[in-house]
Amino acid sequence: MITPDISIQWLKNNEEIDPMWSSSNVLIRRFLFKIHRASVNDAGFYKCNVVNGFGNVQAHFRVDVKCKILFLSFPIIDYFSKWNIINNDG
Repeated sequence: MITPDISIQWLKNNEEIDPMWSSSNVLIRRFLFKIHRASVNDAGFYKCNVVNGFGNVQAHFRVDVKCKILFLSFPIIDYFSKWNIINNDG
């Protein structure tokens, strides 16, 4: 049995992603697109186009990233008193 050559194309927000590109948190291997430790920059609309001699197929999906809100902890009274926002006289 002869199988035709296959072409795989990944897109994010309708812009092609270079299959040879990789970063510390993204892995692309043919049909696999894996995001490790996603950040808000990874959010978007993704599409995978696969074409061979028999036809083509597409898969679409949206990635939403919700991040934790980090709060800094510091003595609030000291902060406001530096800016003369509160009256220390009582």
